[in-house]
Amino acid sequence: MNKKLKRLNIFLAGAACCASLGFGLATAGTFTASAATYAPSSIFTRSGGVTVTADKTDAKKLAFTFTNADDKVAYNRDMAWKWFEADETVATKGVAKYLTAVFSLEDTNYKSFTVTLETASLTATEKNKVTNTIVFTRSGDAIFANLNGADGGEIAVCTGTTDIALTITDEGTTDAGDFKVLANGIEIGTMKNIGSNYAGYVSGDDGRVPLAFTAELNEGAEETVCIFKSLNGQSFELNDDKEIEDTATPVLVIDDDTYVPAMGEAFSLETKTIDVLDRSSSVKSTAEYYQWTPVSVSAEYKSLDNVKILELPYKKDDGTTATVYDEEGCEYISVKYTLADSTHTKGAEDENKKAATAYAAWYLKDVQTKLLKDEANTQLSLVAVKADEVAPVYAGGKLSDTENNFAKEYQKSIDAKTEDLEAGSGESFYLPSPEKLFEDNSTGYKSMKYTLCYKLPKSTSASNTSNVSISSLKLSLDKPGVYEFKLFATDRAGNVTKSVKDGETEAEEITTENIWEHDELPTFSFTITKQKKIYIDDGAKSSRSDTGLIGVKYSDVSFTVKGGTAANSEYGLYYFDLAYFNELFSGKFRLSASDLTSLTSVDISGAATVEQAAEKYAAALARKLDSTGNELKAENFTKASADGKVVLRKIEEYRDKVSEENAPSNKYEWNASSKSFKPVESGNYIVFGVFKDTTPGGGYAVGYKSIAVTDKEDINPGESEWLKKNLVSVILFSIAGVMLILIIVLLFVKPSDETLEDVGEEKTAKSKKASKKEKKAE
Repeated sequence: MNKKLKRLNIFLAGAACCASLGFGLATAGTFTASAATYAPSSIFTRSGGVTVTADKTDAKKLAFTFTNADDKVAYNRDMAWKWFEADETVATKGVAKYLTAVFSLEDTNYKSFTVTLETASLTATEKNKVTNTIVFTRSGDAIFANLNGADGGEIAVCTGTTDIALTITDEGTTDAGDFKVLANGIEIGTMKNIGSNYAGYVSGDDGRVPLAFTAELNEGAEETVCIFKSLNGQSFELNDDKEIEDTATPVLVIDDDTYVPAMGEAFSLETKTIDVLDRSSSVKSTAEYYQWTPVSVSAEYKSLDNVKILELPYKKDDGTTATVYDEEGCEYISVKYTLADSTHTKGAEDENKKAATAYAAWYLKDVQTKLLKDEANTQLSLVAVKADEVAPVYAGGKLSDTENNFAKEYQKSIDAKTEDLEAGSGESFYLPSPEKLFEDNSTGYKSMKYTLCYKLPKSTSASNTSNVSISSLKLSLDKPGVYEFKLFATDRAGNVTKSVKDGETEAEEITTENIWEHDELPTFSFTITKQKKIYIDDGAKSSRSDTGLIGVKYSDVSFTVKGGTAANSEYGLYYFDLAYFNELFSGKFRLSASDLTSLTSVDISGAATVEQAAEKYAAALARKLDSTGNELKAENFTKASADGKVVLRKIEEYRDKVSEENAPSNKYEWNASSKSFKPVESGNYIVFGVFKDTTPGGGYAVGYKSIAVTDKEDINPGESEWLKKNLVSVILFSIAGVMLILIIVLLFVKPSDETLEDVGEEKTAKSKKASKKEKKAE
C-alpha cells in the first residue's frame, strides 16, 4: 500500500470518527428533545412584582408568589375549552373533555384571589371579547367562589389548602354560548355569550388573555402563594432543571357541530389544534380520510389534502358495478386527524410519545354508523357527503303570531338590550344571537353568514351589511329615533335563504332588494330616545403614551371621540419637566413617566379650553400625590417658580413671521392643525385635545397623550432562547464544517509517492554519507 492510500485512509478514518461523534451527539440531543421541556417564563407572562418559579418548600412545585394587587400572571397560549378524546368503552364515539385548571392557595394571606378567563364573544361586542372572573375568598378554614360578582353568589368549594379544580361544561345548558363553571364539582354560575370552544391568545392592550391570576393581600401581609398544578391534563410539576416536561398530547377543537361536506368539493371543516405548552410549528394536525363501500374489509386512510370527494365505484357480489351515492344519495367518509407536537409524533415507539388521534365524527351531530365486511363486523362512525342545494330556512315565526315563538323571543332580547342605549357618534347596538331564527342542513349558526338589512331614523331608503359572521352583527346609533332591520342567512355552500311571500306558493331567494317585500320575515325594531353626551374613549393606558426622538417630527396624535353629533376641536402642546418637579419637592412627592399617563379623560373633564385642560390635568396629578390637598395644588405645576422654571410649560404654536428670539417656542415647530411638533430636548411632552359638541347643551370632552422623547431609539430585543432550542443543529453544522476542511485537504494537498521502504533506504544512505565525511575529516 502506498503513502497516498494510507493517508487517504487516515483522513477518512478521521472523518468517520467526527461523523460518529456528531451522530452520537445528535442522537443524544434528539432523544432529549423528544421529551420537550419549557421554562415557566416562556408560558406565563408576569407583570408587577409577582414571581413564577419553584416553590420555596418544594422545588418540584410551580409557585405564583404575589406581593401586591398590581401583580398579574397571564397564560400566553391558546387554551382549549372543549374537545373530544377516544371513548374507551365505545370505539365509534368520542368523549367530550372540558377546560380544567388545578391549583391550590397555600396560605391565608389573601383577601381575594381572582382567576380571569377571556374569550372571543359569540355575538358582536365592543372589543369582540367576553371577560369572566372567578373570585375566591376565605372565611375561617372555608374557601368560597363567586362568578362575576353575583350578589349572594359566594359558594363554599373547599377548605384549607385543598386543591381547587376549576372546570367548565356546556352540558345541561340551553342558550348558545353558555358554559357552566364548577369548582371541585360544585356549580358556581354560568358564563354567557362564549363565541368559541377555545380561547385564543391575542397580545396587546386590546387583546385577549385566556387565563390570568391576580391576588389582593390582607393588610400587613407581605406575600401570598398559589401552587399551579395542571391545565387540561398537562402537569406543571418542575424537573431538576426547573422546567416543565411535555406530557400531554395536542387536542383538536371544532366550533361547529353541524357540517355536511358537499359532493365534488374539498372537505372544509374548520379545526384548531392546541397544545398546552408547545406553540411552535411542530403543533399540527394531519387529516386523512377513508371512503366506505359495502364491500370494504378494512379502513385504509389516505391524505385529505386538496381532495374532492367523488362517487367511489365498487363491485357487488353479483359482479355489477355500483356506487353508494346511486343507492343512498350520498357517499360516506371517515376523517381522521393525527395530532402531533415536538414531543408526540406519529411514528414514536414509546406509547407516551405517540401522537394523538381524533375523528371528525366525534364532533358532529349528523353521523351514520356502517359496518366493515370483516370477521368482527367492525362499526364505523361516518360523515355523509351530499350534493348540498338546500338553502337555510327561516324558522322564527311571525311577530303577529298569538303563540310565543323565536321571533318574539328575539324582539324581547332586542328590547332588553336597547332599553338604556343612547345615540351618538361611535355608539353601536350589538344584535342578539339569531341562532334560533335560521336552520340549515349543512351549516351551524356559528358558520353561517348573515345579511343585515336596516333602516335608520328618518331615512327614506334601506341599507345593508352583507355576509358577515354572527360576531359582526351590529348597528351604528348616530341619532335618536326608530331603527328597523331584517335578517337572512347564507350557508357554506352559498345557498341563500328562500321564503314564500304571504299569499303565494313559490319560494324565492331573498336579496337586499326584495326582503322588505317579504312580510313573513319579521321586521325587528327598537327606539332610541336619548342623545349621548360627547366623551373620549380612553382605551388602554398604553394608548395614552408613546415615544419620540429629538429632532424627528412627531405627528401620531389622535383621540377616539364618541357621543354627540359633531365636534369642534382644539389642541395644545406642553412640556412636563419631570426632573424639575422631583427636584423641587426633594422626594416628598415623586412622579415617574408612567404616572403621567395614569389619568383618564374623566379625571380632566370639564375643561373648555386647552389651558383649562392643563389646569385640570395638574389638579388631578396633585390630588393623586397629595390626597389632603394641603401641600400640592395645580399651581405648583403651572406657575413659574422664583427661578422662572415651570413644571408644566405651554409651548406656543409656530409663528413664521416672528423670529425665534422673540418666539422661543418656534424651535418646536408646533402646528395645532396637523398636531405635529419637533422635539428639541429630551423629556415628556403632552398634547391636550379639547372637543366641543355642537349639539345644544352637548358640552366638552378632553383627552391627552404623553410622548417620552429621548436622543436615541430604544431597542430591546429581549432574551433569546435560539441557541438552546437549536443546539443540535449547531453541533451538526460544526461537524459538517470540519469534514469539509478534511475534504479540501484531500483534494488540494498532493501526498508524496514515498513508501515506508523508501524512507528506510533514504535514512541508510544518509547514514553512510555521514560516515564517509567523518573518515575524511580524520
